[in-house]
Amino acid sequence: MRRKIERFDVVYAPVYDESWGRIDESHALYVTRVIQSLQPGDVILDAACGTGRFFPMILETGRRVLGVDWSPGMLERCRAKSPDAATEQRHLQHFGVDRAIDGVICVDAFENLPPEDWPAALGALHGAAKPMALVYVTVDGRARQRPCGRP
Repeated sequence: MRRKIERFDVVYAPVYDESWGRIDESHALYVTRVIQSLQPGDVILDAACGTGRFFPMILETGRRVLGVDWSPGMLERCRAKSPDAATEQRHLQHFGVDRAIDGVICVDAFENLPPEDWPAALGALHGAAKPMALVYVTVDGRARQRPCGRP
């Protein structure tokens, strides 16, 4: 795991936005649905937020965001772009937020976990969300060569 984190910090974080930071139409549509289901001031958890590519979409609507990622390098980039957004370094499988989140997004992250960790990660997302909160999770199952499982 340490080697994987170092690879994200050193190799991917510096070029992530230029190489994989584009938001495709389907992600934009569903993240917008999560945002629109909430009131200004509500909190959206961006689990495995990377460099915070969805932060502007969320923040410009008056919602708040909590970005969680396990890569210090990705979070450093995220904080540089959105210094007022809350961020925490945590693993997707256990980030310790308990029923406090109004909406959840987790985009293009599960493919970086071994499938046996998916139940724990889904449980952590479920445990973070308030009852009836919208949760948008993607798993990119396309078999193609990409660094770090990112689009």
